Amino acid sequence: MKNYMKKSYFRYILYIIPTILLCFILYFHSICGASIFYDIYVSIISIIGIFIPGIVFKNIFFKSDYKNIEFTLVSVLGFSFFSLISLVASYTHFHIIIHSYVLVMTILFLLNIIKNKKFNKNQIFSCINNNILFFNICILYIFLNALWSVRYAHPIQVGQITPSQDFFWNLGNVQSINKGFPVADLRVSGVTLSYHFLTELIHSGLSILSGVSSYDIVAFYGFAPIAIALTGCLYELGMNLSNHKKLYCIITSSIPLWIGCASLYKILENGLSRFGNNITIHTISNINGQATAFFCLSAFLLLFKTFFCSNKNVNIFGLFATVLSFYLLTFSKSPQAAIISIAFALSTIIYYVISLIVSSKININISKVIFFLVITVGFFITYILYFSSGANSSMAFSLTGTLKSYYLSNILNLLMVKLPSLWQITLPVLYIIQSFMMAPAVFIMWVITGIYDLVNIKKISLFNLLLHSTIFGGFIAFYIFEHYSSSQIYFANIALFCMGLLFIESVFKLFNSKLSCKNIFNYFTKFLKITISILCSVGIITSILFCFYLIKSVPNYLLGTSVDQYHIPLNKDEEVACKWLSDNMSDDKLFATNRMHTGNSLEGLSNVYTGLSGKQAYCESFKYAVSNMGDQGGEVYNKYYKMCDLFNPTKSQNDIEKICKECNISYIIFNPLSPGSDINLQFMDVVFQQNNIKIYYTGI
Repeated sequence: MKNYMKKSYFRYILYIIPTILLCFILYFHSICGASIFYDIYVSIISIIGIFIPGIVFKNIFFKSDYKNIEFTLVSVLGFSFFSLISLVASYTHFHIIIHSYVLVMTILFLLNIIKNKKFNKNQIFSCINNNILFFNICILYIFLNALWSVRYAHPIQVGQITPSQDFFWNLGNVQSINKGFPVADLRVSGVTLSYHFLTELIHSGLSILSGVSSYDIVAFYGFAPIAIALTGCLYELGMNLSNHKKLYCIITSSIPLWIGCASLYKILENGLSRFGNNITIHTISNINGQATAFFCLSAFLLLFKTFFCSNKNVNIFGLFATVLSFYLLTFSKSPQAAIISIAFALSTIIYYVISLIVSSKININISKVIFFLVITVGFFITYILYFSSGANSSMAFSLTGTLKSYYLSNILNLLMVKLPSLWQITLPVLYIIQSFMMAPAVFIMWVITGIYDLVNIKKISLFNLLLHSTIFGGFIAFYIFEHYSSSQIYFANIALFCMGLLFIESVFKLFNSKLSCKNIFNYFTKFLKITISILCSVGIITSILFCFYLIKSVPNYLLGTSVDQYHIPLNKDEEVACKWLSDNMSDDKLFATNRMHTGNSLEGLSNVYTGLSGKQAYCESFKYAVSNMGDQGGEVYNKYYKMCDLFNPTKSQNDIEKICKECNISYIIFNPLSPGSDINLQFMDVVFQQNNIKIYYTGI
């Protein structure tokens, strides 16, 4: 690697590739209706608003030299305080707080430079200083995100799109945070958003700070700072695990991109894994904050290894930064934080019990005890107070629910018919096969590593014990729980991520091992090397084919031809209508719409108009309100049924007026492609009409 890096032509290639990818990123964003100027502007704002304050806080709290984790500290502190300030600004409705915070931090940063008479970039960003490979990986993340984000192109720009319910859900959350706390669920009136919304909070802060629309931040500009933090934290984690081996660091920093499944060419059909391993999609799209969660997870693991696992003097600020990274994870992806919390508790107890048995004594520091309680008990309290309502109503215990959702469902159904009294005993085998097919090479090496660590349990490190506990716990939760919206996949995602970390370490040891004499062990090692190489090829080929799928799908989305007969398209007339609603409807009023579903599957998952307008609907959709917040007393469904009555052609004018008054509905958006009729709305004033899209004013 070093010899190649010294060759100037190879370095030129490493500069040319990210430059070309960056040009494509700007091009894709521009043809989707975004702005090249705002791409650059928001990137600068992100650095000034997040990373510059992170540097200031790092210099305040960490006087000692933490060269191998400094970017992680900067990222954790920067995102933590930016999120906190964004929350305060939203809660108080004084958005100037964010601008004042950034101004003060920038002044302090500049004063520090003036005081030191020079800007020491080595001291601040040594992990990425003069490291073009780091920038290649970072730009690759952003490029893949740009390929994916063509799905979110402005309908005004491309004519029509197939709306992504999760994108508009996240967009609606950002719009709601902008309006203040407590955060309301814009899709259903009267419902408070009790959900892990760290990503949306960050996007809200960036939108307020930059003045750029929430739509463009969520769709195009908001991923870059998270990608930078993710790449940097993973890179430094690789540095600490490998003692600065550059190849190890590069592989570690791209974990979510190469953990491919065994789908191979089948992934070209729709980009989805046949075995449920869509970790790359979840990362590059940042659907529901998965990329944010991986950044927080990698930061937590690195800081945990540095400050908690170390036998040196305890650094209080280091443990504080570790706690911050954990709670960033909690509010970016709470199910994964639950797995980490439980795994941390179990692995810590097991580790100290083993230490007590081996050495007959253990050194327990009061600071570490407090840290243990803050992570475990603190998360439990947070869960009970904030997250429990949605999880308790939507997460069901089921030993077969997950398997029935994926490729092995036919085998399971066959066993249930052929072996009605014995099929249950085959479930562990099916779990193992399913896990293997999700990441063949990674799973095999984890099993081997797990057996080795179990045999040598007395020598296992606390860090590796945490990884094994997380993997085991993640997969157990994945298979025994079934979520209303299939969100149990996030348990598998964290297991695959940690499995990837152990895989890199074990593969480097495997392929660096020297075989001096011929014996059974050496033959097994050769066989294992060949097997892992083949299985790695399967996963990497699947990942590459997924990239080809992204590229080949771009024209369909940009030409507006991606819409199929199963989904209702979102066209430019609707975007214009929502812009009118945003400008003319006050925040204390409600609107109704007959667009409550995505298409033929009447699942109540259309989050479009609230996301586009930022206004409160009486009931635009209901599925996520039930699965994520819990339906207390069936109120959400009652509101949905009233909306069905509102667009029922058999209802009289008196019935319609009564519904509007009872529900306090001021505006009604009607889409003729969605179920329902506006025949009984004709007595109302049409305040907006563009082609077939109408907005009625009820007079309320």
